Parts: sequence; C-alpha cells; structure tokens
Amino acid sequence: VDEYNLSIDFYHQALADLQSHNGTQSDLSHTWYNIGRAHVQRNDWKSAKLALEEALQLSLGIHGKHHVYVAQCLDLKGFVNFSTSKYDDALECFDQALRAYLKNYGPNSIHVANGLYNIAMVQEAAGDFVTKTIDCSPQVH
Repeated sequence: VDEYNLSIDFYHQALADLQSHNGTQSDLSHTWYNIGRAHVQRNDWKSAKLALEEALQLSLGIHGKHHVYVAQCLDLKGFVNFSTSKYDDALECFDQALRAYLKNYGPNSIHVANGLYNIAMVQEAAGDFVTKTIDCSPQVH
C-alpha cells in the first residue's frame, strides 16, 4: 500500500506542476486518471471516484463521448461503482464505455467483449437490485 501512497503523492505533485505551468487538458486528464487508478489499488473508492470524475470530465471536453480514453475512464469508474455495490451507476458507465468501444473498434474486438463481460458481471452480481436494463446487441446507438 505504501507504493500507492507514494505514487499518489507524486501524481499530485505532477498535477500541481501541470496546473501552475499551463499543462494541457490531456495531461491533466491522464494525471487525474492515474490518481484514480492508484486509489483503486488502495480500495479507496471515494477518492478513486472523485479523481476519475475529474479525468472523465476533462476527457469528455477534449475528445467527446465516443473516444477510447473516455471509455477507459468510464470502465474504471464503472469498476469503482461495481465495487461499492452501485450497480445502476456501474451499468451506466459500462454501457457508455461499450458504445465508445463499438464505435471505435466495431463488434469484433476484445474491448467490446470486455465491455459485454463487465455488463454481465454487474447484472449477475446485482440480481434483482438492477433497475436499468442494457441492450447489449453490438450496435452503436
């Protein structure tokens, strides 16, 4: 766990440097994503979700909702929601990520397969607690 605390400290230093030296929005987004990823490794779900939300909002502003990096942010945010039993939120994240992967890679992709797996994992774990259904047919909506 200490290595993750140390890496988080370094990421925050990098973030401060980027902010004070007019770093790009992309650099800021990647740094926030890495902060979130490190918090996931520590099982610090609240901090992970906050950092990933920052990364996601920056990435959406840069790339739009169908970019692969946005999908990666959504995947990790979906995992955080899944890990905290927020199944509807997890499904929403995984569904949006799947749509981006379909748009970028088409239906015959490992990314799409993983997206479908994530959705199935949530629906299986949630059982009757899921109030949202997802159309998992490999089409871009």
